Amino acid sequence: MKIFFLFFILFFSIKGWGASISIQTDSKIYCGNDPNRPNEIYFVKPEDPSRTSTETTSNALTKVYVPIFNSGSYSTDTSNADFSIFTYLDATSKPVNSLPIIGDPSGDKSYVRHYFDISTPNPSYLYAGWINPQNNGQVYILSSSGVSPYYISSLSGNVSNLMVNFYFNNLCEDRYLAEFNPCLNLKFNSTTVNQKTNTVYFFTSQDPDLTPSTPITLKDNEDILAGIYFEYIMSNVVSPDPIPSITTVAKGDGRVNIKYTGKGIQQMKDVIAVKYEGPPGATPTNPNYAEVLMDGGSIASYDNGTNPSGSVILKGLQNNTEIWSRVAYIDFWGFATYFSNDASQIPESIQTFLQEKECYLLSAGFQKEHFILEYFRDFRDKFLLERAWGRTFVQWYYDTAPYYAKNIYNNDLLRFVIRSSAYLAYFIMRYHLYLLFVLFISFCFYFLKRTAIFGK
Repeated sequence: MKIFFLFFILFFSIKGWGASISIQTDSKIYCGNDPNRPNEIYFVKPEDPSRTSTETTSNALTKVYVPIFNSGSYSTDTSNADFSIFTYLDATSKPVNSLPIIGDPSGDKSYVRHYFDISTPNPSYLYAGWINPQNNGQVYILSSSGVSPYYISSLSGNVSNLMVNFYFNNLCEDRYLAEFNPCLNLKFNSTTVNQKTNTVYFFTSQDPDLTPSTPITLKDNEDILAGIYFEYIMSNVVSPDPIPSITTVAKGDGRVNIKYTGKGIQQMKDVIAVKYEGPPGATPTNPNYAEVLMDGGSIASYDNGTNPSGSVILKGLQNNTEIWSRVAYIDFWGFATYFSNDASQIPESIQTFLQEKECYLLSAGFQKEHFILEYFRDFRDKFLLERAWGRTFVQWYYDTAPYYAKNIYNNDLLRFVIRSSAYLAYFIMRYHLYLLFVLFISFCFYFLKRTAIFGK
């Protein structure tokens, strides 16, 4: 028994046993502390999160796309900040760059904020190290002050939701990394557009005296308890072309459906749409985002996918009020192409549809906004209208429905029948796999029961 107890104590006192680091929540990028511009830029949605990692290779990492301000010029002599969807208007309606700036002479440093859950022995320390791309097993401890201690935080055992601010100048202006130029052509006042990828390893150690002057190795390093990798993909590159083109805008109830076509861009993340409350005036035919802002436009639709030709739906619009819209492609860094041509449409209410005999039967049955209506509208826009036979059916529906819509609208029984039918159709279309599974299980029980009866 004593031997077992001693073995137990020895086993759990091994250095680093159970140590881990994991991402607690999505990261955020901040553009410094300038009170004249928004501090927090946006949520970073990491790709391929490593979550908990105790590996000694950088195969498991989390990608973070970092847009960087380049005060030089593009081919159009326009700053890349003018193409960024994080640019905003100041009190004088002038566009203001709100992108991170590396080495800003004003001292207004930019950083990315991470949140970690850490399990570690007490005491231990959290470090950040730059992975040498020429020697993947070599790590340079990063330092912002140039004096010891070089660890980010002193840890007393397990820590939950630890906030860590990683300043870009710590990486780009570190004197020990000067020979590697990790942020070459990305610095303030750079006149060259470029893209750089840097891997940073956040790790825990019980050694408080690790220094940046001598790189450490990852393989078989007993000083490292656990770590997590981040790949910062930093870019000041914009792709203003190719530009999407709006073909048609269909009206709906509190919404419009914008059809667009184009070729897409490299590193494409999304298609966005902006709306104007009035007709665009001073902007060119294909404006950049800063020009869209100055002309009264605002982003009205995100998360529309990466289809270079498709449709975007603007919702929550004021019925019977004409709105104008444009679309653009954006990349992973939030840089947009030039925006498309503008197009307008007037959304109309259910009552207006009925008065004009252009109402949907479901609208007449429900007489108000409802999730069933929302579902079938999306089914129409994203499924039927994308197919030739579907467009034929929709056209037939529009030609036929007005004849019955008014009678349905004014008849309680007919409205009940329409609503009941809509619920049934919704359930079958939305949960058909579950329904088939239930039917299959029921058939199996029925078959087994009959087999048991005839087997007696």
